[in-house]
Amino acid sequence: MKKIFQMALFLAIAGFFGLFIYGKGSETKSELTPIRVAWQVAWVPQGQFVQILKNTDILESNGLSGRFDKFTFGAPMVEAALAGQEDVIFVGSAPALSITSKSSDWKIVSRMEDYRTAIIVPPDSDVRSIADLKHKTVNMPFGSIAYLLGSIEMQKTGFDLKKDVTLQHIDILEQTNIIQKGTSKSWGEAAAFIGWDPTIAQLEEQGKARVLMVLPDTGVVVMSKKFYEAHPEAAKNFLKSLVQAYDFYYKNKQTADDWYLADAGVNFSQRVMEAAGSLERNNNAEGIKNISLLMEDGDIAKMQTEIDQAFSLGIKKKQTSASDINERSFVKDAEKEIDEGNFSKEVRVDLTYDEK
Repeated sequence: MKKIFQMALFLAIAGFFGLFIYGKGSETKSELTPIRVAWQVAWVPQGQFVQILKNTDILESNGLSGRFDKFTFGAPMVEAALAGQEDVIFVGSAPALSITSKSSDWKIVSRMEDYRTAIIVPPDSDVRSIADLKHKTVNMPFGSIAYLLGSIEMQKTGFDLKKDVTLQHIDILEQTNIIQKGTSKSWGEAAAFIGWDPTIAQLEEQGKARVLMVLPDTGVVVMSKKFYEAHPEAAKNFLKSLVQAYDFYYKNKQTADDWYLADAGVNFSQRVMEAAGSLERNNNAEGIKNISLLMEDGDIAKMQTEIDQAFSLGIKKKQTSASDINERSFVKDAEKEIDEGNFSKEVRVDLTYDEK
């Protein structure tokens, strides 16, 4: 009888602690701050960083749970964000300028990555410099960063955009279709296109295009002011997570590439992905403490030039300050914590991410 009583007592105590442990785990899980992130499928290595955040415990170790929504390009991301469906968007400069001009609720909180836009021509074209484009047709997606950077370079060359060159709108997918149907010397009426990676890198690899001039740009992380004011710690921790994702990527490129290719459903070669990420300044970082996503003063000055150009072309209806649309305190705090060693040193791979 005594043994039966002792066994019952043991089971009761074990059951109590089991419930406590389970309850504690559930409570910890429920305390994770949810964050909704919009990303672009055909943009690398941004896509790899997303996969790392989805397939590891980096976000969880920073008190976050993520929902990642796929988009094909910037405009619908801006629409979704303005409709209150996202907390963070990963975009190029042009969509960032668009959303920050339409709503004061959105701020650029850090860099995302450095990437290539470029003016491209047929491989055997006689065009060897921007000056050779005078009185010719150049196609690009109007309103995009390709449009802003390309027009800036043409004006630097001395072109009057209304008299010396014909600028024509065409989206990035149409560009590819025309180029694929063209020859090594001609793409029909267009002497050049302006686009961005990884499309450009793919066309180069296929021998379908030659880069006339690289136009470097900086992709950014844009965050809702409502989110970071309600969750300042989570805002900082999200950027800390992104720095950790960079570190994981540099140590596990093949794994991150495989995750990305499988989820995005694209067929980029290793060479194309390397070319697309070749301008990123963190590529030379020696360890996580040297990885930085801070928008430097030079980045903000360059963005001001883009804002001024967008205003002069009528894309932006009012003049704004690049400093006013950047909020750098969260990334500074995140990188300070990384520098102090205040982050999880071990990353666990977890392939149970649920899109829902």
